[in-house]
Amino acid sequence: MEVKKAAVFCLFRLFLPFILLTAVVFRFNFFSFIYLVCLLINPLLSGPSPRYLKSVVSFSIIFCLCHVIFQAVMLSIGNYGSFLNYCEWKGRLFAVFGFHRLDKVKALDAVRLIGLDFLVLFSSVAVFISCEKLQNAQQSPETQELADGDVSRKPVRRRKKRRSEVLYWTGETFVLFFLASAGIMHPSLTSAVYFLTFLIVCTWLSCYKKIGRKYLQTKIPLLIYCAIHFVILYLYQVDYVQEFLPPESLTARLLGLPEFVEQNCTNDARTLVFHTQAWTVYASPFFILGLYCLLSLIMRKQLISPPIDESKYEPCMSRVDSKQSSQHSQGSVRRRKQSRRMTRGQQEERTRVGRTSSVRKLLDEDHTGRSYRTIDSSDAAAKETLAVDPNGSIIWTSESDMPEGLAEHTDEEKITTKGFGSKLKKVFTPILSALKLIARGSYVATLIVMMTWSITYHSWLTFVLLLWSCILWMCPNSRYACLRSSPALVIYAEALLLLQYIFGLNLNDDELPTFSKNVAQIGLVKYGDLTYQPLAIKMLYTVMFWITMRQYFEERQQSNQRDIAEAIKRHFSIVPSTTSPNPYIRLIAETVSNLLTKYWIWVVATMLMVISLGGQVVVVYRIVYMFLFLFFILMFQFSYQFWRRIMYGFWLTVIVFSMLVLILIYTYQFEDFDNYWEKYLHVPKSLQRDLGLELYDSDTGTLFLKLLTPTFFLIITIIQLHYFHKDFLLISDINYRSSENIADTTQLTTATDIPNDSGATHITIEPETAPERPKNLDITPEKEMPALPSSEAQTPTSPKKDDIDSNRAEREFRAVKVCLNNIFHEVQVVFTYISEILWRVLEIHIVKIVLLSTFCLAAYDVCAIHFAFVVFVVISLPIKSLQSFFCHCCSVWAAVLLLSKMIYQLNIVDYLNWQINCTNVAFTNSSNLPYPFNTTIDNHDWIGFKRTHYLADYCK
Repeated sequence: MEVKKAAVFCLFRLFLPFILLTAVVFRFNFFSFIYLVCLLINPLLSGPSPRYLKSVVSFSIIFCLCHVIFQAVMLSIGNYGSFLNYCEWKGRLFAVFGFHRLDKVKALDAVRLIGLDFLVLFSSVAVFISCEKLQNAQQSPETQELADGDVSRKPVRRRKKRRSEVLYWTGETFVLFFLASAGIMHPSLTSAVYFLTFLIVCTWLSCYKKIGRKYLQTKIPLLIYCAIHFVILYLYQVDYVQEFLPPESLTARLLGLPEFVEQNCTNDARTLVFHTQAWTVYASPFFILGLYCLLSLIMRKQLISPPIDESKYEPCMSRVDSKQSSQHSQGSVRRRKQSRRMTRGQQEERTRVGRTSSVRKLLDEDHTGRSYRTIDSSDAAAKETLAVDPNGSIIWTSESDMPEGLAEHTDEEKITTKGFGSKLKKVFTPILSALKLIARGSYVATLIVMMTWSITYHSWLTFVLLLWSCILWMCPNSRYACLRSSPALVIYAEALLLLQYIFGLNLNDDELPTFSKNVAQIGLVKYGDLTYQPLAIKMLYTVMFWITMRQYFEERQQSNQRDIAEAIKRHFSIVPSTTSPNPYIRLIAETVSNLLTKYWIWVVATMLMVISLGGQVVVVYRIVYMFLFLFFILMFQFSYQFWRRIMYGFWLTVIVFSMLVLILIYTYQFEDFDNYWEKYLHVPKSLQRDLGLELYDSDTGTLFLKLLTPTFFLIITIIQLHYFHKDFLLISDINYRSSENIADTTQLTTATDIPNDSGATHITIEPETAPERPKNLDITPEKEMPALPSSEAQTPTSPKKDDIDSNRAEREFRAVKVCLNNIFHEVQVVFTYISEILWRVLEIHIVKIVLLSTFCLAAYDVCAIHFAFVVFVVISLPIKSLQSFFCHCCSVWAAVLLLSKMIYQLNIVDYLNWQINCTNVAFTNSSNLPYPFNTTIDNHDWIGFKRTHYLADYCK
């Protein structure tokens, strides 16, 4: 049956619309317009309609007969086609209706003008016959099976419901994509409707608002607008229309009415010649048609089976699953109305009974995702749940109060989802946990996107984003500051999008607003045919801002619900557990966090060295980076405790300096800023180049790379300071190993039971993977779990083949896991042993290695300044007690030489006064002087300073 349904779908939804679209795209006349109407009607139908298919067949038959009759009349008149002149009104009118003469015409053009109608005829007839046969063959068995009302079909329906929900949200995502694409492919006033709708819907969702029937109602006018827009674009290509509204006019360009087909008397009107346009102009109508089809599909599904409205009183803490909430909402509201009519004594009695009754699972999950399990000893036949309405009223519900069908549905849900649902939960729970963690840290991506946006599109408007992100990074609680400022950030980003959209319209330079200054410096740039690129990139950047704002409103709503939840937990003595519901995710997160905490600091230090030595030109800010890097290494070498104390101030200094460098390079690229530096700050341009300030007007790629380097370094340094600094100080403490062992010992101990008070229901948390209680275990009445409902008690417990296979697979998986754990443990032991030996060898011989390397350096580059290395090595070799001191001296001297060699590369250093010409000395025969006395000598080379364009090779 599924194969036949797929065949019917392909024939009616894909094959027939493709044939109709072909007849519409390659021909612009009245006949194709009728096909266009049939094409637009197809997505609105729920299935292959005989009336619709008969209409398509009838229209195609009529058009084919018209072609045959017209050609017969022209042949009977004589002098075939002499009265049809396509430059006169008569020929043009016949062409508009679709009648053409076929003399001296190409075969492809003849097929396009007449053969398309026959193609539509044969295709529609074939689709009509095939759909009718396939539909008749698949009706009886399944219809009878559904009519019997078999209970076994309910799980299938529930799976279909879940599948439909996934398809619904997938369709909504594609609707947003097509909305954005239809809006930016060819910016115009008509396409602005899609663009604005996209911004409004995304902003609404980012405010943590739910899509309801109002959004469904807005799709209807949008659907109609898409159809009208596509029809207008098609009719504009028909002859006579462009004479009333030329494509070059301001109105046509603002409305986005392009000329697809060239129409003039110089060419044969029967030949199809497309006008030279950008590919986005031709792609825009197809995105509009795709949006129309998606909206039709979603509207048709929602009108047939509309989504269930959410209850006005959503439970803050409830055992009822999300699949049962929609069915249970009406009963909850009815019981809440009944509780209002109860007397005060009856309410107190019901509350007392509710507190003492057994609750198998009072809470499934709280706002932090922790699970709860009751250990109350009371026995109850009906399961009760707790719900809280927005006014703070507590509503107890029980399965005894539920409608009979809903209670059966609940029991059946347990049985049918016990196996497959638990497997899906194990698979998707870690994924959802990871996604929640990523969403919670979305503010980091937002701050990075703000800086990336600013350096991608250099302007004063994006410079605001750069300053904004720098300020947020420097805040003590950057996450809270970013979330609080996310609404303003979204508004600013959408304002930039609207400005870019306005400047993306098909307008001339004299039609755009003019200013006294260069508008490109502000950020108002006209990209011509490539307007879609900056709009698409900026919209992708704005997606992160929307996610952050949604996170802000979500947490603000949860904080309001958390107050009610905490009050209820205190009232019922609900004790949250500290165990993690996802041990594997927790293990992976801890492992990654430990690795980043240990090694991220060295990533930053390495990048600091790379930036200082990178580039072919040495500038002042690179020298400062080298100074900071050398200071970081030397402090680590001299005093470990002092190095740990100054680390926070050091990272803060690096961040502030990097921000200053980024801002100076960014602002220097604006117009006349080099003159401002020279005029107001009295810094000559030669000194500006030494500082690292250089214009990159002609090469935007180089500017992006120059801005990307300090931006990237700034981001990784801020990440180190905000997220890994405290943990690194903890693990770098000398006493950390003993505390770590204590912590490991503490984690291995089992948790003690919670003491039981007599006045309240005590709730503790057990891991979801905890083993079940053996049946033969004797338990006290206080620890006894509540009895299962009758539906569960009557469930057959005989093992099935699927259960046996799953148990066998689970045992094999556990065996493999144990084997891998053993192998990993053995490898870890061997690695630890080898690493300890290597560290011990380095501790013994590291001083000798350093002295040998220092002597090799002095011998490799013989100069005056390297003589100090020779002195240090010669003195330290016989005196073992001074070796550590002279190693420090070598480090300090190497750092001084490295900075001196970098400073010597600057243009401000005067090196001409050190040159000496030895040929002027009075010798008897000056021409026979040996090298280097027979030429000009630069004493800088003798000292050890050289000019180079490859600093990394020079300083190695």
